[in-house]
Amino acid sequence: MRRSSGRNVAFALALVVMASLAPGCGEDDGKLCAQSLCDPSEAAVCDGFQVRRCAAGGKAYTYSDCGGQERCSSGACVPKQCTTPGQSTCLSPKSVQLCKEDGSTFETITCGTGETCRDGACIPETCVGAGDRCTNGGFLRCVTAAWQQTNCAGGEVCVQEGTTARCRTPVCTPMSAVCDGSTAKACDARGRVETATECAEACRSGRCQVEVCDDGGTTDVVDASDTSDTTDTANLASEVIFTLNGVTSTFDQNAFVQFDPGARTLTVKASKSTRNLQITFAPANATLSGTFSSDVFNPVKVTVCYNAGGGVAGTFSRCEGAFTHESSAYSVQITKNEGTGGRFEATFEATLLDKNTDAIKLEDGQVGVKYR
Repeated sequence: MRRSSGRNVAFALALVVMASLAPGCGEDDGKLCAQSLCDPSEAAVCDGFQVRRCAAGGKAYTYSDCGGQERCSSGACVPKQCTTPGQSTCLSPKSVQLCKEDGSTFETITCGTGETCRDGACIPETCVGAGDRCTNGGFLRCVTAAWQQTNCAGGEVCVQEGTTARCRTPVCTPMSAVCDGSTAKACDARGRVETATECAEACRSGRCQVEVCDDGGTTDVVDASDTSDTTDTANLASEVIFTLNGVTSTFDQNAFVQFDPGARTLTVKASKSTRNLQITFAPANATLSGTFSSDVFNPVKVTVCYNAGGGVAGTFSRCEGAFTHESSAYSVQITKNEGTGGRFEATFEATLLDKNTDAIKLEDGQVGVKYR
């Protein structure tokens, strides 16, 4: 079921009001385009779970993620007040404590008459005739007039489909915003619900926006993640691009690198919808650089992990989380690494194996991300 997002509608209307529309740049298709989207001097704002800034030239927005224990507030990343967004617990037999999706605060929900709290959800005290109910850690099903709890496995979430609930891998990447053609898709904090909005003109970086005119008066299809006009390297967009079995993918909404000094690991993470990719270097330091290959001995070992989405994900010995494939061979060159707070750039390729040791080839990999 598709639902319109008030955030996207309001955003699109605001763009139309503030943009100067040029009648000549969309003559072929009858559409108008905007001379600019924004004023580069305007302050950063929060858009969904990300910080949005106007790129130099005013023709694109750039989006950046906050750290794992941070949230966006008034255009800046600040510490979360609750660290399990979207998750809930029973505060009492008749009330639920919910961590809001943006991590801003806890919300207390009072159960209705004839309801009780169980596993972080208000449910009917009597289940006869009731459908399944998703709870914080799984779902409840009425069996012989009594609720029976089923807990989801690690990495799974409960998804409600009408009166039936089931455990499955997340339907989307939590807190992501992506484009599917001209449709903007936003994912909730737990990967349970993906809200789709049909854009009137174009979808850029998971948001609906008007088309932008170039200097020649024709429609400029610049993506909001295009930062070619940006000179502030600290705010350049993050993305990972690669070709898998001949198909090129760009992960540009949830891509970053992080360093764990305790484990001495440097990890690139990127995701899009239900797919995700990880490249881990260990042992490593925050400014690691050089060329790494499975054919040449190096104390630093590289692991490339990939989740194809929709497949059966499992736990590999060297992957952090659930993936469908792990590298058996690799070649990675780190071309730029400014360390914590800076940029990380690399090229890579790998041979990936699934649980049945069937191989797929990952080629033409490019990494350009910021530290989280």
